[in-house]
Amino acid sequence: MNAQAHSVERPAALSGVLGYLNSREFARHAAGQPTLFSHHDRIRAHYASFSLDSLFQPLFDFQRRRIIGHEALLASVSGNSTSTVGNVLSPERVFTLAANEDITFVDRLARTLHALNFLLQQSGGMLHLNVHPHHLLAVSADHGRVFEGILRQCGLDTRRIVLEIPEYAVPEKRRLADAIAAWQDKGYQIAIDNVGRTQLQVSRLRKLKPRYLKLDRVLLQQALHDRRRQRTLANAVTVASDDGITVIGTGIESRVQLDLLHELGIGVGQGYLFGRPQPYCVAS
Repeated sequence: MNAQAHSVERPAALSGVLGYLNSREFARHAAGQPTLFSHHDRIRAHYASFSLDSLFQPLFDFQRRRIIGHEALLASVSGNSTSTVGNVLSPERVFTLAANEDITFVDRLARTLHALNFLLQQSGGMLHLNVHPHHLLAVSADHGRVFEGILRQCGLDTRRIVLEIPEYAVPEKRRLADAIAAWQDKGYQIAIDNVGRTQLQVSRLRKLKPRYLKLDRVLLQQALHDRRRQRTLANAVTVASDDGITVIGTGIESRVQLDLLHELGIGVGQGYLFGRPQPYCVAS
């Protein structure tokens, strides 16, 4: 799979979009610099001591035999880097730098950065964006409204966005259900991430009516050598599929893992076998 060509023509109004976002949504400056800025064929962002960029990892649909979307991940880069993006930053690493009142700002900034870099590539398919649990808790109602306005400025439809929420995100399941319903009303699709990290409860998660369930990579690793766990997973996939929910296997790095996905009836995979996180999306 080759990376999609990235020498695309920039939207003529890009500078205006950046100006609007910097003045209205992200009006903070690092060392006198705007928060979001253009750097060669990328958009980058300043936060704390970091210059932030986007990486994209493809999701592969086995039945259609093609890339159906990308998950965006945050990366740090050196200020003068023009080619190689630095290490992927775990959410824990990024958000430990932010005070509690800053988490909503950083979370929304990261998703905006990814949306802009996705847009610049004119990439097809869906864009998967992570939502930090603290952001979900900090917003009391009308979830997704501010980001919907940002996406409109960027030229992206909410219907192309999959918001990924960790299964353990919010202890109060009623609050999580309300947030998901508000997002879905605005056109976003929802993925529950890290499913099975502690225990597998698909019957409970199906009540949230997500579009996707992303199985935790450790769960799939354990299933490689545990027939009982494989039967449990296969039953869970059947239950989800009956509700129109697509199950995604993550952390797939080998043909053995791929064979397991086929055996379990899982139709979409993500992992190094299909593509590593990289600055540019893979052509569909």
